[in-house]
Amino acid sequence: MSDVFKIILKKIRLIAIGNQREKALANYFCKIILDNHLSKKIKIIDYGSGYDPKVSFFLLEKLENYGKLAEIDCYDFYREKELAILNSNKKNINFLNLKNLKQSKKKYDFSIISDVLHHIGVKKEKLIVNILKRLKSKSKFILIKDHFETGFFSRTILRFMDFIGNYHNNVNIPKKYFCKKKFLELINSTKLKIKSKSYRLHIYNKIYFFSYPELHFMYLLK
Repeated sequence: MSDVFKIILKKIRLIAIGNQREKALANYFCKIILDNHLSKKIKIIDYGSGYDPKVSFFLLEKLENYGKLAEIDCYDFYREKELAILNSNKKNINFLNLKNLKQSKKKYDFSIISDVLHHIGVKKEKLIVNILKRLKSKSKFILIKDHFETGFFSRTILRFMDFIGNYHNNVNIPKKYFCKKKFLELINSTKLKIKSKSYRLHIYNKIYFFSYPELHFMYLLK
């Protein structure tokens, strides 16, 4: 589809939904982080942060409101031009290319993977396991936000959500999402322990037909 259509789609999403999703996710992440980290300083990876990383900015703001000295490193497949623009912000948020993560010696308190794994591909289990193991070596906790599908209807709703939210950024729209059983098998294969889990997350206002809380989950792994 044309770039004009993508611009229109982005504007329609912003007008209709605004920053509901990003603010809701920041609220959930903030609570989990505060419940599991007592130190004033917090170092966070946002893995696959994307080209419009509002969640990290909202999360940083919330943590600072609680008196925390937070620093977030956002990793994705950014080009040099994009990095120059993103890193011109005055916040404690750094943007880096994913290829640099493996070489980095920096250690973190939390790694966040927010609605990223299903875009990698739920069938690419070996790749996902390797990513989780790498993040395990970098951080104390891994915080995963993603979706569960239960059949054709839920999958269709999730694909529509992804189309509205991501198509304008040239992000692929998955054909399939995790089921709970397969996801737990995947986590077990990493040897990570489930510290906490949350289901039925309220991400969108209930007036929207795609707002189904049961489609959203979070797992805190250690």
